[in-house]
Amino acid sequence: MSRAVSAWRMVRLVASAPASPPAPKTRLARCSHGDGLTIYDGRRTLGTMKRLRLPGGDLEYAVLAKLWELGTASARDIHGHIGEPVGLVYTTTAKVLDRLHDKGLVSRERRGKAFSYRARISREVVDQARARTALSRLFGSRPHAAVATLVEAVESLDPKLLDELERAVAARRRSRYGT
Repeated sequence: MSRAVSAWRMVRLVASAPASPPAPKTRLARCSHGDGLTIYDGRRTLGTMKRLRLPGGDLEYAVLAKLWELGTASARDIHGHIGEPVGLVYTTTAKVLDRLHDKGLVSRERRGKAFSYRARISREVVDQARARTALSRLFGSRPHAAVATLVEAVESLDPKLLDELERAVAARRRSRYGT
């Protein structure tokens, strides 16, 4: 196995809607040296992987979050929850769903004249990838100075958060190294 292929970590997707038909056996892979996600069908070879892009902004993420909450929904349903309250027109919400579909983050099924949408990727996977991307942009090539600044910023927000951070780091080390 080549070095690039061995860098992939496989993660099983979580089905987002219990009432929906079972999702095909899909696996998610994340390249350790890039942004975003790569998804492929477990029955296919690594050569047929499709690169996924993360939600591009707050609106795309809000639509995806509503799909995680509802399970399956039409564009009209999503618009009623997300678009109308902030004064967006229906076509904006529909376009966002089309973009999410093009990125491979949601699947859609025709129901009559409309589509029914469902999230293809679990919230945990997307949140981890977004956090990893944000941190890599924040830290850049000099992570030590950025970590020190981050600790100072966390302390200025709430000193108790440093204690929580310390406990989280200790728990992570115990789980990773078995101590």
